[in-house]
Amino acid sequence: MHSHSGVSPMHGTAPGAPAGEMPARASLRPIGAVFAVNGSASQVVIEIAAADAFANHADPTMASAGQVGSQLKMRVGSTWLIASIRALRLDSTGERIVADIDFIGEGDEERLTGKLYKFRRGVTRYPSPGCPVFPLSTADLRQIYAADERAHIEIGTVYPTRDIRAALYVDALL
Repeated sequence: MHSHSGVSPMHGTAPGAPAGEMPARASLRPIGAVFAVNGSASQVVIEIAAADAFANHADPTMASAGQVGSQLKMRVGSTWLIASIRALRLDSTGERIVADIDFIGEGDEERLTGKLYKFRRGVTRYPSPGCPVFPLSTADLRQIYAADERAHIEIGTVYPTRDIRAALYVDALL
């Protein structure tokens, strides 16, 4: 498959990895690359085979990689940017998917493990076209949606997980 995205061939993270575990930095493989950046609304190109390799992953978050509503991450420096897939369409070759994404925030990267921590809303630095994109794991979602010590109301669970509680911060609603 020929790639115009500037990304090396996709290698796929081990589909049998335990649910909820964040793969080690060395084993995390991209599923595509940033194609266009236009502020908070941008586009990524997803390799169909790379996304399909996650379809039977034990981690339900990774199994939804590349679908509308799923989330992606990309590294800019030592920061992970998190984006949500809003829309999908096939590219002109029929070999890749072009996804419209919305950036939702960023978190720092733990040096030894590559894990996401200290998630915050907003983006301070955008990726360049060609930046590799990776699927999010349940461990990533746990960090993103973890309620801190501020007053909050739990309103359900974060899809596609069954145990990550979704919370609304009370002060933000006032």
